[in-house]
Amino acid sequence: MLDRMGHIRRFGRAPSVGRRAFGGPDPELVATGDLAHGTIKRISPSSRDYKLVLTREGIDAESSCVLQMQVVREGEIPYSVTTNQDIPAIYLEHLKSGIETRAVWVAADDRNRIWVDVSRPAPVVRMGPLPEHAPLLWIAERGKPVTVTVVSSYYLGFNDALDRELHSVTVMVFGPGAKPYRLSVENPVSADGMKRLYPGSRLPARRGYYHDAVVIDFDAEHVPL
Repeated sequence: MLDRMGHIRRFGRAPSVGRRAFGGPDPELVATGDLAHGTIKRISPSSRDYKLVLTREGIDAESSCVLQMQVVREGEIPYSVTTNQDIPAIYLEHLKSGIETRAVWVAADDRNRIWVDVSRPAPVVRMGPLPEHAPLLWIAERGKPVTVTVVSSYYLGFNDALDRELHSVTVMVFGPGAKPYRLSVENPVSADGMKRLYPGSRLPARRGYYHDAVVIDFDAEHVPL
């Protein structure tokens, strides 16, 4: 069989042809579930075989895949879940970066039962408050002072309980008596703090017991020179 580029596509065994929507949803989840924000942390085909599906445009292929997801429902804490799902072959390469976000339907009675809509952008949601004794809260208040320099960042697509945007921020960390090191952290950034979110920006931060536990203070009154 030729793919869309005119190359020969090989199948592990004779593929089956189904008469359903290409990469179609779980009708029950779409009808009764909650729409949530999903990040595809990892996607891997569970086999080398493809299924053929009849569509309005003709015959197309999809692959059974294992997806490792981070899911955020409105008013709740992000959580991880792994699911198996047939994914249209045309989407596979676009979903392998580890940061791709998509809309996710979550069963109302079982948050581990999900369906990922790979053709639909993830909605922006606001997560719930962190638990009172969450490590990040302790670090922000009592951690060891350090300085960071922003290298790069990107918006994760959802906000914290205070409606601040959550960003993945890559920084260089500088602390007394230690060699500088590079680190990526997920950090809330307020509207005012966005003015300081640019490459080269130096900011105060606090570090926990481990080198990768760092919380950046984008709203600090005093910014290191």
